[in-house]
Amino acid sequence: MIVNVLLFCFIGLAVILWGHYGLFSAFQHLVITIASGALAFALWEPLVMGFLIHRMPGYAWGVGLLAPFVLATLGMRALQDTVVRVNMRFENLVNIVGGGLCGLLIGILTAGLVIIGIGMLPIGPGIIDYQPIKVRHNGQLEGNVGSGLLLPVDRWTGGFFSNLSRGTFSPWGGEALASHRPSVAKQAILVRQHPDPLASTVAQPGSVKVNVMTGFTAAQVDELTGRANGDPRNILLLSTVWNVVENDATFDRDGGLRVAPSQVRLQISPDGTDRDIGMLHAPIGVCVQGGESTRFTDDRAVAYTKLQSNAQIVWAFRVNPSEKPIRLFVRHLRITLPGLNEDAASRKVQEKYIHALLGREELVDLANTSTVAGNQGQGPDDPDLGEGAGAIRSGGAEGMAVSVSNQLPRELSMHHVHEHEMQGQEIYDGKGTVKLPLPTQTSRNTRIRAIYVAEDEYMVRVQLSRERAFSLPGQAHQFAAGAGAVYIQDINGHQHHAKGYAWLKVDEKFMEVFVDRIGGIRAVSNLPLRDMRPKDELHVYFILPRGSDPRKVVFSQSEQDITGIHSP
Repeated sequence: MIVNVLLFCFIGLAVILWGHYGLFSAFQHLVITIASGALAFALWEPLVMGFLIHRMPGYAWGVGLLAPFVLATLGMRALQDTVVRVNMRFENLVNIVGGGLCGLLIGILTAGLVIIGIGMLPIGPGIIDYQPIKVRHNGQLEGNVGSGLLLPVDRWTGGFFSNLSRGTFSPWGGEALASHRPSVAKQAILVRQHPDPLASTVAQPGSVKVNVMTGFTAAQVDELTGRANGDPRNILLLSTVWNVVENDATFDRDGGLRVAPSQVRLQISPDGTDRDIGMLHAPIGVCVQGGESTRFTDDRAVAYTKLQSNAQIVWAFRVNPSEKPIRLFVRHLRITLPGLNEDAASRKVQEKYIHALLGREELVDLANTSTVAGNQGQGPDDPDLGEGAGAIRSGGAEGMAVSVSNQLPRELSMHHVHEHEMQGQEIYDGKGTVKLPLPTQTSRNTRIRAIYVAEDEYMVRVQLSRERAFSLPGQAHQFAAGAGAVYIQDINGHQHHAKGYAWLKVDEKFMEVFVDRIGGIRAVSNLPLRDMRPKDELHVYFILPRGSDPRKVVFSQSEQDITGIHSP
């Protein structure tokens, strides 16, 4: 990978250079790099919205971040050389080692910020050969920020400055980078993931607004559609109105409007407060209002309409009942949301969107959501919620252990988890193989013991070994072929597909953890049963709403009653 070679050369050069200059000079420049990065993020949005977007729209967001960083670094370095004329002297070994370590951090932060800035330029879906997030054939996005890099410097840098904005460098007005530009590195990548070469990645300030926000509970959705939809989450409809501003609005090249779902994200608060608002949700569907017809396309499609006054696009999102919508991000624009629509006549009009949305067989989410922080349900230090363990039995065959739990089969260390989105000390989303730590490698502050679950939900864990799967009478063929669905049916008849699994590779001392809260696991073929070794364990996780007891678990053609399992 060319980017890895360039990254290795740049960081290696920084280590060698600052190791040569010594600890004192290297430490000063590290402070300058951190201060310049923080200043660049602070000036970024005002500079873009007030000046650059009107003069160089396609390059505004990238230049608006990189230019202040470069100028601030040069200016502070010149000032430092003028003010601090005398160097502190250390032992040669201290200078080499200390200066090299500072150089490593300088290289990581500088390279990460440059990659984030370049990622906001109109350069296509990848940076040379670095494209960590790709669109699958079914429209879903796969990958994570930093995937493919030897050092995920963009993810580290974005997380570092986001954390600084919550602490040492928190702004007086409270508009922190972590809350007002969450997952900045990931958004820089997502906004470029569109298939249409005529589509833009930016929009003029004031060209788009949300005029109606309507929420429907799961019960209301079931009532409107006349059937159980099997999803306990609410549906939120956001009607966006686009207008021409200053002869242009979106800078799409032919005067049309093409908005890819990856360019739209709903920011929510997981616990309904304004404390932790760094979580983003992808849309599940989009509808372009045209004439008398209303039709939802799936979320892999690009919303297209001829740009004119009051062009309307409706976006649909799934949100948990405990979550509070905060704002909408569209092509880097941060848009304020109105209050929930309570007008009966207006809601009646919005009901047609529910019918149009759920008229298709299945909704596929475009991307994994991104999280920064939120409320924890079953915490890493909490015991399993109710040890209501049951056993699945069928004709005397050895069953599967079932319990109400979000716990992982083994404890992990945060130092080894790099491919997953985290919610505090719990895994929220993503897929990756993690090395099992030694007992001495974890502490209370670094251990990961569970998968995140919201307060109004609970998790059912089914332990399934390869021998147990193939011992189910008559099911060996179906499991080997990967046929059949995987879900739990509750007392209301709703089906809840598995949301993830933890594959414990005992002999290799690794654990593969997969969590996909939106798409989930729809079939046995999505489970790694055929790759398991005899001693391996597979724990499959299902999310159910609290108050709804599970009644049976289905793996392929096997339907087994669950006894002794109750909602906490």
